[in-house]
Amino acid sequence: MRAEFKIWLKGALAARPLFALWFAGFRARILGLIALPHRMRFLVKASVPWSVKLIGIHRIAIGNNTVIGSRSWLNVNDHKSPGYALRIGDHCFIGMENFFSVGQTVTIGDYCLSAKAVSFIGAMHVYDDPMFPYMSTGTTSTGEIRVGTNCFFGLGATIIGNLTIGHGSVIGAGAVVQADVPPFSLVVGSPARIIKRYDFAKCAWVRWPAADYTEGPTEDIYLRQLKAKHGAPVHHISAAGGAGYDVA
Repeated sequence: MRAEFKIWLKGALAARPLFALWFAGFRARILGLIALPHRMRFLVKASVPWSVKLIGIHRIAIGNNTVIGSRSWLNVNDHKSPGYALRIGDHCFIGMENFFSVGQTVTIGDYCLSAKAVSFIGAMHVYDDPMFPYMSTGTTSTGEIRVGTNCFFGLGATIIGNLTIGHGSVIGAGAVVQADVPPFSLVVGSPARIIKRYDFAKCAWVRWPAADYTEGPTEDIYLRQLKAKHGAPVHHISAAGGAGYDVA
């Protein structure tokens, strides 16, 4: 009976554009009310403005002392599976108008910083059959993006696919990253390429590739060092907020 009703409803909506638009708006409001309790759990530990769009909110985890910039969009495409698919760590600052499209998982390590309009794209719309509207074909679900501790993403950087960005790395403005990035790397361009890495013997960023290079600490040690030395930073929330967060 339920399956038959769904088939009838789908046909009725397809034949009546205005009814379809009304139904979509009504459904969106109902889903928003259902999501409200999940949004409230962020209030005690993170800054998540109401302008931030949260899709699949019950599968999103945001760490302590983390700021999400206004008008960002956190989108977990698979609403039905259990567990968290998008994890943003402690002490992160996610800039305004960032975009997350989660396939399998997206994990952002502690102390990460992103500028405005950075995108993490682990899922895209299926386009196998152009005789279907792409908005109705669903999304891919296999991409896994992992960002290590204390990475910085410049303005408009884009991270696409199934990859890992090592801890301590810097992604330049406008870079398009489609492959793994080793720890303590500086990458630029489209497609992104490594131009420097931080040499811990020289205590400086050196041009890459280098004939002589000293690796940095493991991520666990690196994170412990950051926590011991810096603890919980005080964020400049005015740089992530909308109206009411201006600076004189």
